[in-house]
Amino acid sequence: MLEPRARTPGADRSSYARITDDLIALLDAGVVPWRRPWTSRGPCNLASRRPYRGINVLVLACQGRPSPWWLTYRQAVRLGGYIREGERGTQVVFWRVLDPAVVGTAPGPRRTVVLRTYTVFHEEQCVLPAHVVPPEADACPQIRSCDEVINRMADPPHIVPGSDIACYLPVTDTIHIPRRADFADAEAYYATLFHELGHATGHPRRLNRSALVTPAPFGSPDYSHEELVAEMASAFVCGATGIAPATLPASAEYVAGWLQVLRADRRLVVVAAGRAQQAADLILGRSPDPPAGPDHGAVPAPAPSRRHRPLSR
Repeated sequence: MLEPRARTPGADRSSYARITDDLIALLDAGVVPWRRPWTSRGPCNLASRRPYRGINVLVLACQGRPSPWWLTYRQAVRLGGYIREGERGTQVVFWRVLDPAVVGTAPGPRRTVVLRTYTVFHEEQCVLPAHVVPPEADACPQIRSCDEVINRMADPPHIVPGSDIACYLPVTDTIHIPRRADFADAEAYYATLFHELGHATGHPRRLNRSALVTPAPFGSPDYSHEELVAEMASAFVCGATGIAPATLPASAEYVAGWLQVLRADRRLVVVAAGRAQQAADLILGRSPDPPAGPDHGAVPAPAPSRRHRPLSR
C-alpha cells in the first residue's frame, strides 16, 4: 500500500509556483488549460460527491482521466481501499479562512486567507470495492440547457444581439454579441456569451471586481487578470452545461501572451481561478461561499472596485 508523502500545510509561494509551472508546461505544448475539453462532468470528490472548484478544476481536468472521481489517501482507506503501488498523486489547493484570534490580528471584517494543499488520486490509481465507484450517470449534477442558465441568472446584464464583435460595456451594463447564426456552431456562441457574462459579474452591483472597472490598457496586468477570469468563468459554465469550452482557436500569439503573463506573476492563475469560480457561481445561481476543504477549494473575496472601463473578447 502506498503511504502518502508528508507535507506541511502552507508554503503559499511554492504552491502558486508549482501550479503555474504545470499550466505553463501545457501552454508550451500548445494546450490552453482553460479551453481544454473535459468530460461532460468535471472532476468530483468520490467520498463527498462534491465537484472540485476553482483552479482545482483545471489541474484535475487536464490529467485526461476518463471518469470524474478523485479522492485522498485517507478517503481511499476509509472506503475500504488503497492506492496502487507506485502511483503519484496530484495536488489540489483550497483557501482556509483563519480566525483573527488565531493569527494574532485585530478583530474586524478583514479576513486572513492562506493556501493549503492536499494530494488526491484518481480512482483508476486506487484499488476500491466495486460498489464504491458509481456509474458516471450518478456523478455531479449537470445543467443541460445553456438558455436556462442565461434566463435564470439573477440581475443579468442586457444582451444586445447583432453586433460585429462580442464585448461587455460596464457603463451601460450591456453585452453586445453577434447573432447566433454568425458563429461556427452553437457551442462557440454560448462559450463567447458566457465569457462576456463572466465580465459582467464584475459590475459594482454584482461582484465589484477592481480589475474590471479600473481603466487599464490592453496587455496590462489588470487587463490580463480580468480576461483570465472571464476565460475561466466561461470554461466553468461550459462544463456545468456539458459543452466543451475549447471552441475558439488558440493562436500562437494568444498562447505567447499568456505565457508572458503567467511567468511574470506566479499568483495570477490561482487568484483568477478563484474569482472565476465566484463569477460562474453567480451565473449559475449557486452559493458563492461553500465550506472550505480539500473536497473542492474555497475562493478568496474579490477586491473593491473604482471606475468603469469596457472590455471586449
